[in-house]
Amino acid sequence: MIFLQGPFLLYSAENPAKDQMASELHRFLYALKLIRQHYVDRDKISYRNLFNLALQGLLHELDPYSAYETEEVFRKTKNETRGEKVGIGIFVTLRLGSLEVIATDPESPAEKAGLKPGDMIREIDGEPVSGKKLDEVARLLQGEAGGSVNLKLYRPSTDKHLELNVERRKLRVHAVTGAKILDQNTGTGYLRITQFNQHTAAELDRALSSLKKQNLQQLIIDLRGNPGGLVSAAVQVCSRFVPQGTTIVSLIGRNDKVLKRFDAEKCDNSRQDLPLVLLVNGATASAAEIMTACLRDCKRAVIIGEQTFGKGVVQNLIPFGKGEAIRLTTAHYYSPSRQAIQGKGITPDIVITLTPARRFALAGQLNHHPGEIQPQIRNAVRDIQLERAIEVLKAVKLFRDVHPDTKTNQ
Repeated sequence: MIFLQGPFLLYSAENPAKDQMASELHRFLYALKLIRQHYVDRDKISYRNLFNLALQGLLHELDPYSAYETEEVFRKTKNETRGEKVGIGIFVTLRLGSLEVIATDPESPAEKAGLKPGDMIREIDGEPVSGKKLDEVARLLQGEAGGSVNLKLYRPSTDKHLELNVERRKLRVHAVTGAKILDQNTGTGYLRITQFNQHTAAELDRALSSLKKQNLQQLIIDLRGNPGGLVSAAVQVCSRFVPQGTTIVSLIGRNDKVLKRFDAEKCDNSRQDLPLVLLVNGATASAAEIMTACLRDCKRAVIIGEQTFGKGVVQNLIPFGKGEAIRLTTAHYYSPSRQAIQGKGITPDIVITLTPARRFALAGQLNHHPGEIQPQIRNAVRDIQLERAIEVLKAVKLFRDVHPDTKTNQ
């Protein structure tokens, strides 16, 4: 190994730097100079490439969610918030050195290829996932529509290693699905919110309007497998069910400073009188947890299911350079009662825990048969969480029928 001399006296105790920023910048530029002079691969040492790598590394070490987005990645991010994307149709998170599948889009290439929630992706097109960040892994999954990606994965539910080829395709994701009346006698309705994007509130309004025409009197909202999305969309949805001005979520930054508080907006489609049950599980995350925490704290809904994921950090996308952006964690989400979400999740009022095998099977079943306790299909899984939700709402209706003058938040 060859050692090269450097300006080490600049950082000795006898000659301390007066300006720490200038000192560290000098050190960085010297490292850049060494790379430019001595690194073996000339194609990798353009200033543009080196600075991009430096940005990626800088943000990589802060937390799992902060990232540098190139112009191409930033453009795809903006498209996804509009409910449009090219991909294989999965929601993922990094866990234990693998990419864990949280949920799959209904009718997506990922679902058709056999990917299931809980699968742990180890390699993407021969590239190991271990040691990478979410944004780096996302770039490996992305590509042009019509191409395919090779995935090597481990499925804990069956203790098997699998290899799948999945097509990339332009996806249009519906945020609200499965709206129906489950019980005509009680007016129990059901709908599933799969994510929070720019269309979620409008799709919810259409679903509620349709259910109202069918004598909707109480509602189950299924947030299982919902990975989150836009905070603004969660605020809009919550505004349908709580009074205007109600605190929905607070953003708390450094030194416990409240950076912003989101309150319920004025809403022409308010359903504050509608008894609610929310279904959640370990794949209910981010904006979906904001909604869950809000309706729990406001005593507007009974929460049924399993402990939620626990992603309660705020990322701001800050435009940077020409079409690029920096995704930076700037705050934590707190519920109206000032309970943190990050790393903790939300404990349901009624905990119904499923085995891993049942959980994964149910996640796939929900994409095709939302709102069905046990669909008439081969190897159907009985949805005991939905079954309990229906029972709870029957009890609520019975109470209201016996005590018609009693007002409840449920």
